[in-house]
Amino acid sequence: MATKYSIRQINKSRGNKTWYGCTLRDGGPTEQISLHTTNKQVALTWLHTMQSQALLPPVIQKSLKDVDISKACEDYKLYLHASVKHITYVTYTGRLKPCWKFFAVQNVNTLREITPNVLLTLVNSFPQDRRKTLRERYKALKAWLVWCRGNYDLADFEPWAKVKVKTPPPEPEKEFWTMEQLEKILAASPTDLHRLFLGLMVYAGLRYREALGLRWEDFDADLREFQLVGKMDRFDKLPVAEKLKALLLKVKTDSSEGRLFPPDKFPQASYELIALLRSVVRLAGLSDPGKIGHHKIRHSYATNLLRQSVDIKTVSRAMRHARMTTTMDVYCHTTDESVEKAVNLL
Repeated sequence: MATKYSIRQINKSRGNKTWYGCTLRDGGPTEQISLHTTNKQVALTWLHTMQSQALLPPVIQKSLKDVDISKACEDYKLYLHASVKHITYVTYTGRLKPCWKFFAVQNVNTLREITPNVLLTLVNSFPQDRRKTLRERYKALKAWLVWCRGNYDLADFEPWAKVKVKTPPPEPEKEFWTMEQLEKILAASPTDLHRLFLGLMVYAGLRYREALGLRWEDFDADLREFQLVGKMDRFDKLPVAEKLKALLLKVKTDSSEGRLFPPDKFPQASYELIALLRSVVRLAGLSDPGKIGHHKIRHSYATNLLRQSVDIKTVSRAMRHARMTTTMDVYCHTTDESVEKAVNLL
């Protein structure tokens, strides 16, 4: 059965004079979309356009198919909600909201109106001085556009193909804690549980959120390795260092199960954890002019490995970086130091 199109006003007796486009496909229920106009001539233009497209060959029809951005946004939210964890859903939608708002302000209403020039203007509106924000927001935007192309079967829809987003390399972090300093921090920790929390960053290079989410079931029976779902939901298995194993055994009991750091026994909010870390650093007697944060421990983990002449490929694997160039960019100051030592060996 051919697709049929019509226009009508719904609830006109109640004062609603908006025109709606009606689509009937293969005997199914009639789909109605608001044309956002009270002008009948505008509605008739939509009707004639749809009827004309229906007479075209299927290949050409496919190239003319389009979808409202508002519908694509809502459908993608439903897809994310059903397929990713809550925290990831919030992250993805948070990165896309400024993009969707931009389209609305620029009066870009359908997917096919998102041209390469529109994308370039959008990307240039991103905060250019915030490297990570620029990269992650564009990555989320491209993922949404690719999903739209596949989900709605939009032929020849790839506005991102001619858009190249270049982000400046990250500034190398100069500040780090040596292993001697990190061991002082661990010794100053108020409880064995907090010492284990920091130890997961000191001896395994975890991000603090990754450490918070660990469960006893993630460790094998002999505490030789553990599995981890990290950034971007990447799964990995990591060995347990002997010093980390010792910290685990101090906390582990025969009844240990569930989360290593349950909310009723351990703070979860970032501001509480930062305040606790600052107090521990002070107790350790460290005078540190740089930033104090849990990521500094992860950074120190990689830096100390490189200072021990561990090759960059192994360090990148230990850090679980998606690309080895990330490790090289961030820790290049350490390799410079290694070169200085190396030439003096001759």
